[in-house]
Amino acid sequence: MSRPNFKKIHARDYYVCGDADWDEVDYDVYFDALRDETPGILKEYLEPGALGSEEYGTRNCLPVKDWETFVWRNHDYGASLLASARIFPDEFLMPYTKTKIECSVIMNIYLVSGAYVGANLDWDLGFRYEETKMLSEYETKKELIGDVADYIFQDLEYYENDKETPRKRIALKNWLSKIFDEYANKADEYCKTHCTQILKCVGIASNGEATYSAA
Repeated sequence: MSRPNFKKIHARDYYVCGDADWDEVDYDVYFDALRDETPGILKEYLEPGALGSEEYGTRNCLPVKDWETFVWRNHDYGASLLASARIFPDEFLMPYTKTKIECSVIMNIYLVSGAYVGANLDWDLGFRYEETKMLSEYETKKELIGDVADYIFQDLEYYENDKETPRKRIALKNWLSKIFDEYANKADEYCKTHCTQILKCVGIASNGEATYSAA
């Protein structure tokens, strides 16, 4: 049985690179260029002030680092990591106490191979607090945020006897969720900006093949 040509994991649309007229040699050359160029382009994109904000900065942006993850749910299309950026917001402070937390955002940009031709850009996002926890390792964003919040709170033992701990825990989750959404938007915009065409799936035939149109 056939299957849809493109697979998107977290991207909002199909941010396609290439088209049906590309042969295998052209695709290899294009992938090599993306792999070489994406880390530098992504780092520049995330530099403080690049998007009209001074609230974050990128310390690392390489195609291979120890915080990257290759866990993709329901993934059988072959994803190649193009760049992994570690981002340190300047104001990563706990709600209420304003305690500085050694936590960073991890943004991964992938090239997901099409089943028959071309490929599409996609992203994964998460947090690094001693360990790295990425969205692709969880069923939902809510589960990711809850796990990260619990992991941070386990190091803050002085909160255990604080009658406001439940309220502080909720505030932390809301804060992490806001940060996640901000960088998810940036990751999606990056993929949207650097693809060659944006497609939407307008139907899937009985044999599994999908029909796409311009977004």
